[in-house]
Amino acid sequence: MKMLNLSKKWKFRLKYLSILMISFILMSTFVLYPLFINVWISNASDKLYSLIQSIYDKELSVIYLVLIFSLLICFLYWVYIRYKQEIEKFEQEKRETSRTLLRKYNELKEFDESRTLSIIMQRFCMKHDLVFAIQIYSYENIPSNNSMRCKIKYVDGFVKDKVDLNGMIQQNYYLNKNIYKEYTRSVSKLFDDVNKVGPLLKFISKYVKEITNKSLKDLDDTDALKFALLKDSINNLSYFYPGINDIVINSDKMKKLEYMSKDQRNGIFRGILLGGFYSFFYDGGNGTKEGRQYITNPITLSNVQYITLITLDPDLLEEEIDEKNKQLRGFIEEFEDMLHRAFESEYNEKIKGAEYHAL
Repeated sequence: MKMLNLSKKWKFRLKYLSILMISFILMSTFVLYPLFINVWISNASDKLYSLIQSIYDKELSVIYLVLIFSLLICFLYWVYIRYKQEIEKFEQEKRETSRTLLRKYNELKEFDESRTLSIIMQRFCMKHDLVFAIQIYSYENIPSNNSMRCKIKYVDGFVKDKVDLNGMIQQNYYLNKNIYKEYTRSVSKLFDDVNKVGPLLKFISKYVKEITNKSLKDLDDTDALKFALLKDSINNLSYFYPGINDIVINSDKMKKLEYMSKDQRNGIFRGILLGGFYSFFYDGGNGTKEGRQYITNPITLSNVQYITLITLDPDLLEEEIDEKNKQLRGFIEEFEDMLHRAFESEYNEKIKGAEYHAL
């Protein structure tokens, strides 16, 4: 394609240069004929000289010379305009071709990535008996007035035969900006340095107090999400500091907040907010899905943020809590390692292919 574009460009240039050369020769013939005649006198035969002399001896009025010169200027200008138009047309066609190629490349890239995801998910599920399904969601956090909107969208998934699974297609979650900032920063500091527990303890104290000061009837969905984040905060602290007590809130309020939190189905959202490995159970009382274990972890592939959701049978997991946590984290790490290796291999093959075609 590149060689074809260059040949077209040179074709336009040669066409324009040819016209200029012909015009230059014609003008030179009129202007330089006396010199030509003198040279001819010294070197040519008498008959041929007489013929040429008879042609040039014809008198030509100045007005005709001006007219010829003017027409020649107009002609050269017309040729120049046509040349510029052809160049612009060629550049426009080149831009359109480049845009089309880029669009087709992006479509092919998305198709390859989707196919790679499907293959890896199927392989991983079939490798482990206790894995029911894997789902991949893309997500983005978007500031919206006084809140942060988290848009979660289903990308792909694999479910084993005879397993019932309802995956959401798209969901938006909203969280107050201050709560979002306080929670994400406090857990991030804890993960960076386990000794930096102050911000997370401050977060827990602040919102336990807010819920405590609210009446039972005034509790809403925002409070339910706060309560869910408080529980996650305690769980994170207990991972590094075993023996941390649970949240101390009125039992009636806790029951109501637990129920409202389950109804929100915010497990994936809480995993995104945590920014790392997260596990939760399905306890909505819906038949075969009751008691299933879910693990999530954010992952970035090709500069897009995704979150992995793996569904497991808890009866086949390790009994001892530390071994169980190690096993769950091992599943996430293994799956993501398979994804990274597959995407890197695909990327390297594309680079080699591009280098081959460039040669």
